[in-house]
Amino acid sequence: GKAEGIAVDSHLHSIANSLGWVKTKRAQQTRRKLEERLPRSFWSTINPLVVGFGQEMATEKSKILAKCLSSSNPSLALQMLSDCGMNVTRELEK
Repeated sequence: GKAEGIAVDSHLHSIANSLGWVKTKRAQQTRRKLEERLPRSFWSTINPLVVGFGQEMATEKSKILAKCLSSSNPSLALQMLSDCGMNVTRELEK
């Protein structure tokens, strides 16, 4: 069916703020800002996509680093991890 809104939990709220997509204090504010900025076609997939990214950052650091290094723009991908709170230099030294 058609998404009526973006499901914003604490994970999506935190990551969206870390990446600079929004600057909000509460999840409800984040939902409104994201809905203003994202096409409706993304509403149903943004939460699982971003939450999955956050889970991978927390538990699969070596895998997500490998994905970043093999991406089309490794420095930008690594910067995104850094913006989300990962100490990329330390993780790469492991």
